[in-house]
Amino acid sequence: MMLNFLRDPEEYGPHWLRYGGLQTLASLDVRNVRAEMTAAELVRWITELRAFDCSGNALVAHANTNPNASPDQKSEKP
Repeated sequence: MMLNFLRDPEEYGPHWLRYGGLQTLASLDVRNVRAEMTAAELVRWITELRAFDCSGNALVAHANTNPNASPDQKSEKP
């Protein structure tokens, strides 16, 4: 949802802000965001992040992962 918002705020803003976007924005320390980073660079940086990470027998994901699928069956992209 955040990526859709960054790509088209007018279209996706209301939905994203209603479902966690406000809390996400409040949690960001925008004072530390690099001023020279463009919206396109930010989107590229976010899309290059891993969707989940494994440590031992724990899998950490942002949200909505299939508990019946092994880590190697999980998609890196939403």
